[in-house]
Order: sequence, then structure tokens, then C-alpha cells
Amino acid sequence: FNFIKYTKQAAMKKRFSFILFFFLLFHISRAEQSRALWVVRYALLQDDAVEQIMRSALLLKITDLYIQVRASGKFFFSSENPFNGNDSTKALQNFLRLKDEAGRRRIKIHAWLNVLNIWSSTKKPADRGHIYYLARNSILRKWGEPTGEMRAMRKLGIEGFFLDPADPINLEHLHKMIRLLLTEYKVDGIHLDYFRYPSLEVSSSPALRSRFILQEYFDPQTLFLAPQTLEQSTIVNMSAKYRSFLSKSLTKLLANMRFFIHSLRRDAELSIAVKPDPLSAKTIYFQDWALWLERGLCDKVITMNYAPDAQVFSANLKACSSLNAKDKIVIGISTYNQDVQGVLEKIRLVKDKFGGYAFFSYNSLQKRKMLGRLLPHFVHKRKEKTGGS
Repeated sequence: FNFIKYTKQAAMKKRFSFILFFFLLFHISRAEQSRALWVVRYALLQDDAVEQIMRSALLLKITDLYIQVRASGKFFFSSENPFNGNDSTKALQNFLRLKDEAGRRRIKIHAWLNVLNIWSSTKKPADRGHIYYLARNSILRKWGEPTGEMRAMRKLGIEGFFLDPADPINLEHLHKMIRLLLTEYKVDGIHLDYFRYPSLEVSSSPALRSRFILQEYFDPQTLFLAPQTLEQSTIVNMSAKYRSFLSKSLTKLLANMRFFIHSLRRDAELSIAVKPDPLSAKTIYFQDWALWLERGLCDKVITMNYAPDAQVFSANLKACSSLNAKDKIVIGISTYNQDVQGVLEKIRLVKDKFGGYAFFSYNSLQKRKMLGRLLPHFVHKRKEKTGGS
């Protein structure tokens, strides 16, 4: 009888330990859900930038800050950036102070780089050493256009000039910046933005076209400008090959950057801003981010799920839910095109279902004075959990 009683007690203890283990595992996984905030570079020019950004981060319980350091083909902290030297110095000083302050509060700082979009103004860069001039043969343009013009880009809804992912000059610039950011500035991660093609219609450049011709002995321009000269089977075959060529070029660039970052610091996180629906990201922008996660080419993706409409937002979430890597998917939530209630609704839809959420952006929160209206909802939830009134 004592033996039976003992074994029953042992079984109950084992069952309780098993339940406790999974209870703790569930709460640990919930605790790891990130809450991120994108900070556009201009915020670093404010005199009280560090205090204001940190205040917002602490009030919103932010775990990760994505600070923009490269845009328009320039490193923001370089004396060659579009601002004067004093602004560049102030931005760098604020960035380094922010990194130190965030580190003391266990908030991670990620350096945010615009990778392939290198210019968006209708005026050409004044600096003749700008990558716009150095990599002219790699600037993507509409098929049949001898030179890319911003007017043509805008008519197509393209936000600026993009580069062929294989351009060596751009890659060299990126490597230099990443080395500095990881080894000297000691950031926690590298965040890649505009890591995509603008569209299939704007996917031509002399350099890219030449590479495809050498690989396939076929000029892809024929597909877009003279398809009537081709047999249907050739159109189908070469169209598939060209799409695959574009996708593989982007994946190859990511693999290069992943390897380079790991060679500098294996603990540095690599994340990418991506289009919110994995299928359209792959077929329209050649961003095969589901494959990138599967192969471990990045640690996280942050989907730019900026639709204010809840149904569209939810449809994008559903598309992401079908993937086997939900803990590595952070959902971007816009703050520039919807009200506080819309933001809170999106948080509710995302909470505890993915790897976290990220607000775009700190700048719009400030400009629209949304922080004060968001905060009571965060405080209210915290009091409910702790039994406060």
C-alpha cells in the first residue's frame, strides 16, 4: 500500500513538474516578444534627441531601437553627408550617447541602413563622388530607357533610384559602414531596408543585363520590348529564368552580408525590413524572405504591415502565420496614417502571436503627438495585471 501511495505521489510530482516546465516555457517565450521603434535619422539632429527618444522607448516598453544611419546613398555620420559637418558631428554624438543610455536599460540598438535605394530627389547629387555617379551602370531603370530619370521613376510609382544588388561599389560602401558600426560603435545589430527590387518593370541596367546575357546567352530586353519575335515556349522559359536570376542576385547579396557580419561579430543580429505578404514580396519585389529565414540568412524580418485597414492588416498576418518561423517575424505597425485606436487594434491582433511588433516611426509619434494618447492604454494594461486601480 505504501509503495502504491509513493508511486502515485511521484507520478503527481512528475506531472506537476511537467506542467510547470511548459508554463514557464510559455511565459519565457512571451517575455521574449520584442517591441521595437524605428527612428528616422533627422531625429538625431535635435538638441534633446537622446532624452526624448529614451523617454518614448521607456514609456512604450521598447526592447529594440532601429536608428537610421544610411539613406540617399550616404552614411549619416560622414562629413560627406547632405548636412554640414556640425550636424554630422551632433548626429554621431547623439547616436553614441543614445547607444550608451539604451545599453544601461538593456534596450538594443540596431543600425538601420537603406541598402539599394540610393537617391530620391528630383535634383541630382551635388557631390560628384556620390554613388549615383560612381555606379551609373548599376542603376536600375525601365526597359528601353538608355538612362534612368527620376521623372520616369515617379510616373511608375517608384520612390527613387535603386541599384543592382551585385554592384561592387555599393557593397564596398556597405562593408566599410558595417565594420565601423560593429567594431567601433558596438551596435547590437544591423538592420537592412530597401533590400529589394523596385519592380520587374524597373529591373534593367547595363551591368545586370550583361551578366544575364553572359549566363544565358539571351538578351532579357527582348522579353519586354520585342516579345512578338519570340516563340511562346521561349518567353515562358526565359521569363522564369530572369525572375530566378533577380531573386538569386538579392539572396546572394544577403548571404555575403550575413557572412561578413558574422566574420566581425557573431553575436550581432541581422534583420531586414520586408513587404508584409511573403508571396507578393517574392513575386513582385523578389524578396524571398521566407527562404531567407529558412536558410538562416537573417535572424529576423520586420514586415512593413502599414495598412490602416484592419482586414488588409489581418490578411497579411494570416499569410505570415502559414510560415514555420513566426517567432522570427516582427510585425511593423504604422503610426503616420492611422489614429491611436487603429494602432492599439493592430497591437491586439499581433500580441503574443509573432516575434513582436515595431512602430514606424518615432518621428511620426512625435510629430502627431501620439505618445501621450497611447500611454494611458499601456499604463492601464499594466495596472490591470498588477491589481492596481
